[in-house]
Amino acid sequence: MRERGPGAWAVCAVVAAALFWSSSYAVTKRVLEDVGPLGIGAIRFTLAALILGVVVRMRRHGPARPDARQRRQLYLSGFLGITVYFILENVGVDLSTASDASLIVATYPLMTILLELAVFRTRLPATRVAGVLLATLGAFLVVRNGAQVGGSSR
Repeated sequence: MRERGPGAWAVCAVVAAALFWSSSYAVTKRVLEDVGPLGIGAIRFTLAALILGVVVRMRRHGPARPDARQRRQLYLSGFLGITVYFILENVGVDLSTASDASLIVATYPLMTILLELAVFRTRLPATRVAGVLLATLGAFLVVRNGAQVGGSSR
């Protein structure tokens, strides 16, 4: 009998993350009708903090203690990379459609490649460029029908 290694868990984790992320914009758009953009952020991060707190407590080894410089970097990263990002995302979804928001986020890899080309002038493998273009096209095809019903919110 073949034993499942960590690879199977990794694939399951990626699939679960994709399912959660793919529903984020539709759920945010629905919840915005009852809760404002900042309220959604507060709820999301309270739940995340509780879940992560439980995970850290369940670890066998005590958590590593970052030094003062690392803590400053963590605070800044958390503020800019999470707090500001999700405030802007929630406001954007409130002002737009969930389909448009999904399409914009799906173009992040394309924007990253273009930025990498412009800033670092790197040569990118054709397979990477083809993969990013194919993923962007796929996202467009998936959200295309939802984008047609956006009405005046677009």
